[in-house]
Amino acid sequence: MYFSYREKKILKLLIQHSAGIPLANLSRLLNVSNRTIYRELSSIESSLAHSQIKLVKKRTAGYRLVGETVFLKQLQENLARKDNVLDSTQRQSAIACQILLSDEEIKMESLAIDFNVSITTIHSDLKIIEEIFEDFQIRLKRKKSRGIGIEVSEEVRRQLLSGLINSETNEYSFFQFISKSAQINETDELYFLHFIAAETLFVVYQALAKETNYLNSKMDDSRLQQIIIFLAVTIDRVKQGHFIKKFQNKKKEDFELYSTAEKIMVDLKETTHLEFPENEIFFFSVQLGGINYQVSQNIFLESFDVELSFRVKALIGDVSDEFHWDFRQDEMLYHDLLTHISAALKRLLAPIPEMNNPLLEKIKKEYQELYQITAKNLNIVFKEDKFSLNEVAYIVIHFAAALERSPIQKNLSFLVVCPSGIGTSKMLESRIRKFLPEVETIKISRISNLNKIDYKAYDMILSTVFLPGFRLEYKLISPLLMEKEIQEIKTYIQQAFPNLSSIQEMTAKNEQKIVPATTPIEFEELYQAMKMANTILENFDLKDIQRRNSVEETILEICAVLEGSILEKPEEVARTIIERYQMAPLGIPNTNYALFHGVDKNIKTPFFSIYELSSGYEIESIEHTGMQLKRILLMIGPDPLSEMNKEFLGRISESIVESDLNMEIYKTGTRDIIYKLLSKLFVEELKKINEDKAG
Repeated sequence: MYFSYREKKILKLLIQHSAGIPLANLSRLLNVSNRTIYRELSSIESSLAHSQIKLVKKRTAGYRLVGETVFLKQLQENLARKDNVLDSTQRQSAIACQILLSDEEIKMESLAIDFNVSITTIHSDLKIIEEIFEDFQIRLKRKKSRGIGIEVSEEVRRQLLSGLINSETNEYSFFQFISKSAQINETDELYFLHFIAAETLFVVYQALAKETNYLNSKMDDSRLQQIIIFLAVTIDRVKQGHFIKKFQNKKKEDFELYSTAEKIMVDLKETTHLEFPENEIFFFSVQLGGINYQVSQNIFLESFDVELSFRVKALIGDVSDEFHWDFRQDEMLYHDLLTHISAALKRLLAPIPEMNNPLLEKIKKEYQELYQITAKNLNIVFKEDKFSLNEVAYIVIHFAAALERSPIQKNLSFLVVCPSGIGTSKMLESRIRKFLPEVETIKISRISNLNKIDYKAYDMILSTVFLPGFRLEYKLISPLLMEKEIQEIKTYIQQAFPNLSSIQEMTAKNEQKIVPATTPIEFEELYQAMKMANTILENFDLKDIQRRNSVEETILEICAVLEGSILEKPEEVARTIIERYQMAPLGIPNTNYALFHGVDKNIKTPFFSIYELSSGYEIESIEHTGMQLKRILLMIGPDPLSEMNKEFLGRISESIVESDLNMEIYKTGTRDIIYKLLSKLFVEELKKINEDKAG
């Protein structure tokens, strides 16, 4: 089991005074207040609960330890072991936890005793901690006679405290410990758990176990650990009478989240006999909202966030343009970012800090350019929101993963002029192959052989020596090919060969030449898909329409025209579309159009068409800025909507913000141009369906 330095000192005094030691004596010997001793004794009592030793108090003799000799001896041996030495970063995190947990000022002398370092070291640590606290609007107070304290709200205190504990706790060790209700071993991996009562962690774990099926499908181990620690901190604080008093983000928009938070809190109330006011439930539901819950990908659902979808696509496009790598075609990247950023925006309401994560530091270092470009464009696209540096790194991981999924095709040929010996030329060739995977063919040539070379066969010429009078463009490099030179060559490749295709794209092109055999069932499904795509195309049109007094009246007019062939009861269908429009803005920024959509039981078939207004409406865009609406893009379907219909209509909705070219086509294109775009989209979708069935 783990004991802090101060707890060890108290335990050693209790062992020395086996008959008992008064509270005043403990306070005097450790040079701390009675209140501090009470808190430490409470923590000790909790830690001893699993070791069959009791801490008892007698009115006259004071505090003493009671237990069988064998257990008391084990405790004594435990206390005699060499204390763990934390590194400076861990010590600073631990000091921050001590300060956040304390309701009174802490003396620097006391911290020096706790962490077995000098007061000078504590003073240096506090300067660093003060800088960290400032990022969370926490002010560190220094009082000469009383010590160090903080001014902070309860919600910020809990977020930072649980974030520090979570960041410094090893996941594997955590779940080994908590699932077995074991003692906290004296290891760095579990050091920070001693800031939470052990029994509280077990209570929380058991309460969450009742929601296993729901929660496990929504989060990974890292998030689960974070929620357990946050809840345990919450319980410990509530036990001490500290509640969330004013929490501004009281929204029950996500009923599933709130009801889950409420259900867990009810379970905890039964176990702990504590009352959790509504503010506590709201605050916890926000923490749950920060977990990577699956986001609706269906544009027809009310929960689909059109604005977020647009912004994510804008982010992908901007990073693609600046990084010179087309991430736009990676559907997995889009869906992963949509899910992650949706959760990240919820985390911003009540962020839990994360410290000392080596993975994120590695990402910042190894993908430095991608990190900088992503961070810059994230701040532009989501200018109202402030993402932490760690949150940016997590978003960069998705882009990095997309890079790994699309390795560069090796189809470039390099001519390298190297008059040095075979050893140098081999080393140079090795570095090119290692750091420039785009290059498939490398020809090493001496100067004397240059007149025999067919230069047209090579995409780039490198030389380790200056070539006076050489007529073709070449790049002078060192025989060791330095890192700066590698980066310059990469930049040249990105600029000179922007359309260099990936292995996956080339494989797909080759596979298109082979028509796989299909079963009759697969053929029938493919036929139905083709039939559905053809129906949407046959009904598509770009029509002029007279502007009515309002957008709502115009939508009703359009639905009335579609009565009979496409839908029944136009008033009800129009109401469905208008209600969706009134929920949130639909206008696409920097265009003249908005996508109006909905599903209704009175709609007979999936339908997409565009209506050109005689004059525009002033409406709000999804970026909450004004815009002129000149074209209404109407997309509707029957309720319930089949998976096949979702695929085709979803592909149209994705395409309207997929690229600047597509946006211009929907903005100004004629019927025939837009029809060709839709045809191309459907052919791609049908190929994908065919490949899925064949695979």
